[in-house]
Amino acid sequence: DSGLLLAGEKDRGGNLVRRGTLGDFNAERGDALGEVDSRKVYLAIPSYQTIRKEKIRRGSARWALLMRETTTAFNNVLERASRSSHCVLVVEKGSSGRIPSIPEKYPVKDLTQACIASL
Repeated sequence: DSGLLLAGEKDRGGNLVRRGTLGDFNAERGDALGEVDSRKVYLAIPSYQTIRKEKIRRGSARWALLMRETTTAFNNVLERASRSSHCVLVVEKGSSGRIPSIPEKYPVKDLTQACIASL
């Protein structure tokens, strides 16, 4: 059930940007653009696996604690992966075409496996 993951996603306000800001990204300058499959990374994070395995109720104190751990872990691995690949901006996988300031067919680096590998 992806209800737990969607809860984490809703907390982000539906924003497609995972790291960096659109204002810092400049396609004309050739800034590196990364993308990440957040769902795959979340599923690999131990604290998130605990939530799913133990079916911890959303909104409980334990859920909140583990989700905070999960979010911190996600942000940390994403930061490491984006820095090592020199990505100025990281968006959700497959979403770059829906962001007007990113030119069509702009080259994108998939950081999903790098994130998972550094957990």
